[in-house]
Amino acid sequence: MLRNEKMDRYRFWRARDLCLALLFLLALGGAACGKTAPDKPGPTKQVVLQMKGMTCNGCVRALTGAFQKVKGAKTVKVTLKPPQAVIAYDSAKASPKRFILAAEKLGYGASVTRDGPFPPPAPVPR
Repeated sequence: MLRNEKMDRYRFWRARDLCLALLFLLALGGAACGKTAPDKPGPTKQVVLQMKGMTCNGCVRALTGAFQKVKGAKTVKVTLKPPQAVIAYDSAKASPKRFILAAEKLGYGASVTRDGPFPPPAPVPR
């Protein structure tokens, strides 16, 4: 048998195997390709963090960027005066501890002042 004939047979069987694998993956509905159903979002909560170590607007920008990178963060508002961060987040994907760790990774201190549902409940009129 000639060398070219062996290569042709090899290419044929290789192409057949690849087609079968593709059909198998399509039959699974993409689950084997890493496609999964989207996660259901949890209730939105809001945390207020008291920040320590912030001295300028550069600190505000750095912390805002770090908090926005936390998976589940929805809105982030960091202020220099008072030194705090108000963060709305998806409670199924994030927790106040993740935001504290993000601040500590940059060298800032943070502690929870308030954690609860978002928007915060309205005060009861008297």
